[in-house]
Amino acid sequence: MHTTSFRAPRRLRAALLVLAALGLPAFAGDGDALHPFVGVGYTYDDNLLRLPDGVSFDGQRSDAMRSAIAGILFQHQYSLQDIYAHLKVNKVSFDHFKQLDYDGKDALARWKWAVGPHIEGTLEGEYQQTLAPYTDFHSNERNLRDEHRVFFEAMWRFHSAWRVRSAFTQDKFDYELPSQQFNNRTEKLAEAGIDYLARSGNYAGLVVRKFKGNFPNKRRVGNFVDDQDFSQDELKARVNWKGSGITQVDVLAGWARRKHALFTERDASGANGRVTVTYTPRGKTTLVASVFREFAPVESSLVSYSLNKGASLQAKYDAGAKTQLTASTSYQKRAYDVRVNLPGDFSDSLRNSSVGVTYNPTRHIQLNLSAYRQTRSGSNVLGLGSFKANGATFSANAQF
Repeated sequence: MHTTSFRAPRRLRAALLVLAALGLPAFAGDGDALHPFVGVGYTYDDNLLRLPDGVSFDGQRSDAMRSAIAGILFQHQYSLQDIYAHLKVNKVSFDHFKQLDYDGKDALARWKWAVGPHIEGTLEGEYQQTLAPYTDFHSNERNLRDEHRVFFEAMWRFHSAWRVRSAFTQDKFDYELPSQQFNNRTEKLAEAGIDYLARSGNYAGLVVRKFKGNFPNKRRVGNFVDDQDFSQDELKARVNWKGSGITQVDVLAGWARRKHALFTERDASGANGRVTVTYTPRGKTTLVASVFREFAPVESSLVSYSLNKGASLQAKYDAGAKTQLTASTSYQKRAYDVRVNLPGDFSDSLRNSSVGVTYNPTRHIQLNLSAYRQTRSGSNVLGLGSFKANGATFSANAQF
């Protein structure tokens, strides 16, 4: 849906009205379950469509976008049952690439249920509609992505030190742009495992996982029709360990084997998973470091997934009662799926970094300012050139 972007004075008045509304009687008090919220945002990006170096659309690479959001959230605990839900809509408009203007949607409902002290779980449903990233394909057309997600988990503590767990997740992705609709897919993940529960609150266990992907729109490669359907078997350790009160280690890592319906040259197996360490040396500082080796989908016109190896680091510092500073950096090497043995480098790397500050002038207002940078080394064999992108974003949010 096309919208016309506001003129500067009008945008400023709208933002001030949003914040001034907090001076009116609130719709819900702190003890209530229902909370409306609103927000406005502004982002500038010097390479909005992640174009390779030296490439532009009609001489334009940068753009600014404005967003306005409104929604409502609900959260309440009824005895052993914890209910959470939110509904959010947002309108996003661009200064130059006006064809990208869109109305986004985000809805989530989560029920954390329990039947007595030994059986518990989660039932969750989510829907999101947003603009898909342009990191791995070149276009200046709008490409909305719809995601439907369903998650169910059940755990039974059959002994003071032992628990069994099972879970099922289904994600369905649909893309608006016809040239990207062969990325439409449904992913299903079923898992079952057993955990040992220590008296300290730590736990460790094993989990068996079965992951399947189905692509209804087959990709054509010359005279061939590429069936991208896959199945993935995993055996992993699941660990949550808290040491000395300031260190926490989370592990979901082990072995995985990925098989494809066609072009079995893409099949792969080996170490797979993620290890995350959270370190809080002082009450005001938190560091989170991760290393990973995982299969991941790629929203590209050429390939459907990559094997990613990398690391990330996030830092958070509470500079005062109302101010928080953040910083993050990540690196990942991506090895793409290849259908035949051809010479050349079928890999690239992505680097992301950001810094930000969050300020809460009141309990119900939050202001955010951040700057970010993303780079890609590119793969000439796949026609994915290198790029650099820098940007900054400001947002103001209010919850009643």
